[in-house]
Amino acid sequence: AIGPFVASQHTWLSATWCFSECYFYRRVLEATGYFNSGPGSGLDPFGVQKLAGLRSAEGTIRDLASHVNDMATQTYPPHEPLPVDPTPSFK
Repeated sequence: AIGPFVASQHTWLSATWCFSECYFYRRVLEATGYFNSGPGSGLDPFGVQKLAGLRSAEGTIRDLASHVNDMATQTYPPHEPLPVDPTPSFK
């Protein structure tokens, strides 16, 4: 998975954000013993901050979920199909 990044000699500044973020987070979990048996096993070192952020956004998440649910359950009147030109021209 990291072979292409190593082979191309990417740095933290030139690798994609997602790769860098995931790789760094994985290394933090390894350093804190997340994957080992013992006191740090399964404990997310950022869990407290994540839970606080989720709780502070609870109202917004509920509003958004309600809005999406309303849109998903709304019925729309039937409409005529759009005309399709069988020979489109690109100019």
